Formats: sequence, structure tokens, C-alpha cells
Amino acid sequence: MKAPQRIKSIQSRIASSFVMLVLFTALLLIFISYRLSESAVRETAESYTSELINQVNANIQTYITGMKDISLAAMNNPNVREYLALADELQPAELAILKAKISEYFHSIRVSRKDIASINIFGAGGTFISDRADAELNPYIVVSEQPWYRQAKENKGQTVISSSHVQPVIKGEYRWVVSLSRELSGVNPSNGLGILLIDLNFKVINDMLSKLDLGNRGYVFVIDRQGRIVYHPQQQLLYSNLKTERLEQVLQDKKGGFVVKEDGASRIYSIKDTDFGWKIVGVFYENELVDNQKQMQLSFAIAGLLCLGVGVLFSVVISRNLTRPIKKLQEKMMEVEKGNFDIRVPVGHSREISGLARSFNVMVLKIKELMYQIVVEQEIKRKSELNALQAQINPHFLYNTLDSIIWMAESKKHDEVILMTSALARLFRASLSKGRELIPIATEVEHITNYLKR
Repeated sequence: MKAPQRIKSIQSRIASSFVMLVLFTALLLIFISYRLSESAVRETAESYTSELINQVNANIQTYITGMKDISLAAMNNPNVREYLALADELQPAELAILKAKISEYFHSIRVSRKDIASINIFGAGGTFISDRADAELNPYIVVSEQPWYRQAKENKGQTVISSSHVQPVIKGEYRWVVSLSRELSGVNPSNGLGILLIDLNFKVINDMLSKLDLGNRGYVFVIDRQGRIVYHPQQQLLYSNLKTERLEQVLQDKKGGFVVKEDGASRIYSIKDTDFGWKIVGVFYENELVDNQKQMQLSFAIAGLLCLGVGVLFSVVISRNLTRPIKKLQEKMMEVEKGNFDIRVPVGHSREISGLARSFNVMVLKIKELMYQIVVEQEIKRKSELNALQAQINPHFLYNTLDSIIWMAESKKHDEVILMTSALARLFRASLSKGRELIPIATEVEHITNYLKR
């Protein structure tokens, strides 16, 4: 047997509908607002990172361009060119004087630029000049086998920028540098006179890039065109394979960046190419785009709860206002059920409720009229039936009474005749009752007495 279904009131239905609508709308607006805010923050962070990388690129580009200008000035120095072109023809004394001039010139450049670690020239015949007169070559290495030397020879006078590395050329020195090298040529460009080497102090690049703000875990790193690390804030971890980077993906990227998802976190790579083959890469974590992400989520949640609370309050008030005239109409209908047809519902609410109230008033009035009409018709019917019955009874009664009077007259009972005739007269007078519906009891008693006397 099924349990009786509970009938909900209109007010509860309206209120629940409003609550569901407000809840759905609030959740939808909160979701859309949060996603739009998150997207806007992401775009802002990406734009900020891109601008930051562009600024870093411009700074490094300016820095490297300055180093190229220095190398060009050193290459075109008359003493340098004379030394490289005539080293085999000069006397040792002249060669020593020329070498000292070049070393002093290089020294003046290095002193004026703290970002330069050393300036050296390696002649084709094995000659060597440094910015320091007492510098000696490391006897345990072959200069011509160094990567920066081979690349300079291969590029035929074009500037070559190496990745960061330990420079072992000078005896007793192992500096962490970035090398700028280029081949010096004579009148015939195909004949190389030597290699100019300028070692750039890696600390300058490290200071330039390590102070960039990309969140708590964001960072910037630089690679060369072969994918070798020029700078990375966790370079030692990379060399020890405790950390990996998407170097191949960075080298192959043509869109300026990509997104990598690892362990539920997203890393966003922003890439900028330099004119000399380096790639500057900014890395930031998506969950750090907003420092107060939890506060923002909490704010949206509180705003949603406030909207829901206000929506519930308004839904209750609106549903109550909408159902109040219906409840009043219901109360009037219950009065009608009890038999009170003098009920009138005030007409002054909304169009629908006004029409319903007007129809209810007309219905009650018509029911009252119909009931009155039925009463009147029943009364007329009763009278008609009574008159018909009287019409049937009176002739028989009169015949019998007259026969009795005749019988008494024949028997010489004059007093009885007089008495019965008088009773008959009074009986007819009482029956007429002058058209009144209600007759006093005394009259009825008299009427019965007269009837019995017949």
C-alpha cells in the first residue's frame, strides 16, 4: 500500500523554485566570475612574464652587443693587427714592446669593465697575449681543441657566444665564464691570423637573471642553440641529473611558449629568441599566478552564500506576498462551505488574483440567488399541493356536513342544526385565514373543534 503523497503548498513550491533558481544562478555566476578572474590573472601573468623576458632579452642583447663592439675595437687596433700580421718578421725586442702595448690596452679595457674576466689573443703561430703580462697558458690543455676556438674558426670572423663553462686556458685559473670569440683575419678573409677571446664574468649574467621575480618557484634560464645551459638558477641540480628541463621542447618551440603539466601542477614556459642564438626562457607555476588564490576562492564563496541568503529571503517574501490573496480566498471559500453566502472577497491584487476574486464573488452571489429561487419554488410547490389537496377535501367535507344538517333537520333537531351550521361557518372562516401563511394555535384549536362538531 502506497503512503499518501504529501501535498506541498503553493508558497513552498514558489519559495523552493526561487531558491533553486537563485542557487543555480549564483553558482553559475560565481563559476564564470572565478574562471574569468583566473583567466584574466593568467593572461596578466603571461603578459608580465613575456614583458619581463623581453626586457631581459633587451638587456642581454645590449650587453652582448657591447661585448661585440669591444671585440671589434680590439680586432681593429693597429697594434693587434701588426702583431698578428708581422709576428714572424719582428725582432724579439720589438715584438716584446708591441706585446706589452697590446697587453696594456687589453688591461685598460678589462679594468673599465668589471663584467669582463679576461681578454686574450691566440695567434696562428702559437703566440699568446693576455690582458695580464704575467698570465701563462695551462700546459695541460690544447687551446685549439676548446669548443669556443673551434666554433670561432668555423664561423670565419663571425662572433661566437658560448654557453657558460669553466675556462681552464690560463694556468691556475678556473673561472665560470661565458666566452665571446671570433677569428681575426688579414687582408685576405680566408687567412685567419688568430682568435680573439673575451671571457665574460658569469656573475654579471647570474646577477641579472637571479633577481627576477616570477613567484615563489618561478625562474628564468638561458640555453644556446645546441640546447646547452648558459644560465639556470639550479644549474648544479641539472648537471647532477636531480632536475630536468624540457630543453628539446624549448628548442623546437615556434609559438613562443607552451604549458607542461606534472604532478597536478602546470608550468608555463615563455620563450624569447636572441639574435646570437640564445633562448631566454621564463618558467612560472600556474598555481602561483595569484598569491591570494585561496582568499579569492573564499571571497567568491562568501559572496555566493550572501547572494543565496538574500535570494532565499526575497523568495520567502515574494512567495508570501503572492500566496497571501490566495490564502484569503481559501479562507472565504471555507466560510462558504459552512453556509455563509454573505461573503465578499476584496478585488485589488494582481490581474489574475483580481479575476479569480471577481469570479468567486459572482459565483457566491449566483449560488445564493439559486438557493433563494429554490426555496421560493419549493414554497410555491407546497402551496400548490396543499391547495390541490384542499380542493379535493373541501367538496367531500361540505357534502358530508350538509347531509348531516339535512338529517338533523329531518329529525327535528333544530338546536343541533343551528350549532353545526354555526360551526361550519366558523370552520370556513378559519380555513380562509385571510391569506396568511402562519395561523395562531388558538385558531387552529378552534378550527379542529368546529370540525369535530360536524
